[in-house]
Amino acid sequence: MSINWKVRLRHRQFWLGLTGALGTFAVAVAGFSGHGDRAMDVSDAVNTMAASVLTVLALLGVVIDPTTEGAEDSDQAMTYEEPKPKD
Repeated sequence: MSINWKVRLRHRQFWLGLTGALGTFAVAVAGFSGHGDRAMDVSDAVNTMAASVLTVLALLGVVIDPTTEGAEDSDQAMTYEEPKPKD
């Protein structure tokens, strides 16, 4: 998979999305592992598992470039040294 990580890591929206998704995942894992005031029932476990799956999908959305087909960056995007400015 070809992703121009150097440019992605310089992009503020990438970090905002990644921070939110990882924070949500951490809360879900803490809840699923029983860290909390009460025991987890089945509906709590299902909700936590669903939140974990949605977090993984959110992480993919943060990483994948929606302007290209598939999960790779375009050949043009691979040549960028910094995020492309708006025209």
